[in-house]
Amino acid sequence: MTPILVISYEGPPRLTHCSLATTKALAAVQPFLEHVVFDLLCASISEDVSVDEGLETLLPESARVHRIDPFQKGRQTILQRIIGGQGGWQNAAVGKGAALFPAEHKKPALIYSRSHPPASNLAALDLVNGPFQSVPWVAEFNEPWRGNPFYKSPVTRAALGRYERQVFDAATRLVFTSEALRDSMLAGGDETWLAKAHVIPPAYNSEWYGKAGLPILLSQKKPTGKVIAHLGTLHPFRKPHILYEGIARMRHLHPGLAAELSLWLVGSLDVSFANLEVEAGVAEHVRFVSPVPYLESLAVMKAADVLLLVDPPVKKNVILPSKLIDYLGARKPILAITSRGSLTARLMDAWGQPWCDCSDGDAVAAQLRRVASGELWAAPADTFLNDYRSDTVGRKLAALISSCIADVNPAYIPGANQNPEP
Repeated sequence: MTPILVISYEGPPRLTHCSLATTKALAAVQPFLEHVVFDLLCASISEDVSVDEGLETLLPESARVHRIDPFQKGRQTILQRIIGGQGGWQNAAVGKGAALFPAEHKKPALIYSRSHPPASNLAALDLVNGPFQSVPWVAEFNEPWRGNPFYKSPVTRAALGRYERQVFDAATRLVFTSEALRDSMLAGGDETWLAKAHVIPPAYNSEWYGKAGLPILLSQKKPTGKVIAHLGTLHPFRKPHILYEGIARMRHLHPGLAAELSLWLVGSLDVSFANLEVEAGVAEHVRFVSPVPYLESLAVMKAADVLLLVDPPVKKNVILPSKLIDYLGARKPILAITSRGSLTARLMDAWGQPWCDCSDGDAVAAQLRRVASGELWAAPADTFLNDYRSDTVGRKLAALISSCIADVNPAYIPGANQNPEP
């Protein structure tokens, strides 16, 4: 068996979008790397993150999970909270990775690290600069570091910029989840960075959508009219205010349609939003459900009439929400509340799906009226699904991994003849 060391701070059973992305990536690539075993280094559970015990069952049988205590809470600098601090998870992951492969002749064939948060790629950087100097390394990014719009401090941005460049220089291959993210992060950089860059998006697995039923709270009472479902966390960067405002405006302009619309909000809700729906006068339309296991969330997507994505109000947002790809796989109409110029807006236009600007309550109300009256639009065409299918993504990732290993060990067989495209 060929060992691959996977470093991803977020991993099962932590129920986060990055943990789900890691699970889906390993499940997708495994059929194309039959003789490979994955040693996954990830964080253990913590009080601030929901847990899905069934998530680990979706990992390939060839995956062995090694968990390390997560970031410490308490008084830390912003940068320490972002990367975990040199004395925290990052160093522990380096020590654990080295301990898994202590002998010179038993090094992993490849390191595959997945960020966000940056600690995963930084732990891999320490390993390739230390005990694993001859091991090829694939470093993946799903969010910007230096250019992340949520990091305001110039000191933080400068530090992340230095780390970013070190990863770009040292990694054998760089993977970005979208062309927009690649172009943003590599803009003005070294030509060698672009030469080693590949775009591999998140995947959806069509076989997983029928594996579980609806959460009990949603299956007990059948809603009247149409259902719009939002899955995921609502927090200070992703607020429900514009959504509630849109429902209130629709009620005022089209009172007869009000009873024909239900909104399911499935996921964590920031405490600052408690009773906001009551204050907005839309409580009768909204049903809250705490985070549910991933497979149940897919059942929610299949049961809803329209799937809703709420982006943070960030101009030129280049982050591809992995949830959007699960929505795509559910084959339902999608409505996005996002910013003009964002990657989400561009995808919505390409897929023929409506979107509203984060500040345009009238546009949100108009789309809600459209749903309530039954004037639904078609789901994205099947042709748009191909790039995100599990087998498509898995084949591309396997080809990339195989080519990296074969460059060091030409005798390597699984997938060695596949030629990945940047």
